[in-house]
Amino acid sequence: MLWYSLFCFFWVAALIIASTQYVLIVAVASWYFTENTDKRGDFSICRGYWWTFRYNAGSLMFGSFLIALVWMIRVIFEYLQRKIVESQGGQPAPPIQFMIKCMRCCIDCCHRFIKYINENAYC
Repeated sequence: MLWYSLFCFFWVAALIIASTQYVLIVAVASWYFTENTDKRGDFSICRGYWWTFRYNAGSLMFGSFLIALVWMIRVIFEYLQRKIVESQGGQPAPPIQFMIKCMRCCIDCCHRFIKYINENAYC
């Protein structure tokens, strides 16, 4: 139950971040591409929230699901890494340290790649 609630927390947090990014993208784009300077910036934030819930909620939820999944994998890996270090007496063998560092690097690269793809997909 703890893992499920933690994953739900990650998903909601990632969804809030994605929604905020999308609203900002819509507001800036609608302000920039407005031809009339009198109407420039007219309810662009409200338009962003409307487009978020009306047109792109599924895409934002899917992207935030992927981010939450990577966060959850990272938390599980950090938990396992801590247990391995504790079982080895505080200082694991060099090959184990190398594998832990490689896995951490791979997970971090995967997280950055998915985050980059999501931000550009929202645009």
